[in-house]
Amino acid sequence: MLNSDFRYAEQFLVALVLTSLTVFIHSMGMSWVWRYRKRFHSFVKDGKPLKKDRVLMPGLVAIMMGAHFIEVLIWAWFYLLLGILPDLVSAIYFSIYSYTTLGSSIVTLPDHWRGLGDLRQWQRC
Repeated sequence: MLNSDFRYAEQFLVALVLTSLTVFIHSMGMSWVWRYRKRFHSFVKDGKPLKKDRVLMPGLVAIMMGAHFIEVLIWAWFYLLLGILPDLVSAIYFSIYSYTTLGSSIVTLPDHWRGLGDLRQWQRC
């Protein structure tokens, strides 16, 4: 029983660290979004504000997608570094599906790490 409890404590601590990194990256991304919006949203010409939406929206989306991709890569790197998943493609695939809360039915984590996976993995045990 102690070994089982430790396994979940280990998974909790790992998830806490990785989630903290994810939140940090996300907050940095939102800071970049704010600065980008502030820079490109309103220009003044002859006392009238001009909206540069054609520049603004693609830039905002690119910043947000970039932040999300970095967050996914952090989790994928963890899965790969500890040998939880066998290759980079599987690690990124699993990370993307978990990140988007779809869950992955093709790639599964080993039993020791199933607490980091989706609920369907728990039902298989």
